[in-house]
Amino acid sequence: MRKGEIKYLLQNKKYIIAEIKDLQLQIDDLNGSESVSISGVSYEERIKSSSISNATEKQAIENLLKVQTLELEKKSLETSIKRIDNGMDALEEREREILIMKYVEHNKFTYTSRKMNTNEESCKTIARRAIDKMSLIIKN
Repeated sequence: MRKGEIKYLLQNKKYIIAEIKDLQLQIDDLNGSESVSISGVSYEERIKSSSISNATEKQAIENLLKVQTLELEKKSLETSIKRIDNGMDALEEREREILIMKYVEHNKFTYTSRKMNTNEESCKTIARRAIDKMSLIIKN
């Protein structure tokens, strides 16, 4: 994974998690509307026969396709979060704390270095090396 992607995911992790939850709500909503049946015939059978005759059947199939698309998007986001978490787990505690303060909590290096009892340049170096480590661990 590229360093820019890692920084982006760290900076936006809470928003990505919120997006995952929203996708699940959309999936649940669409699955709730699946109570409309298609004349006792499975979706797969109906799709294969190409004899979709009414709007209810068409809507049910559209919902199924939407659910599949949403589930794929959700799985992709969940995988990205798991990969970032895996990369963070591989770091030393000090490296992890600096990345969290800088990218997750959106603090400046000045503040982060004071909290970590180090100078600003050392803090930047530790953060850069931690991102480098993560990019080696999290491969595409």
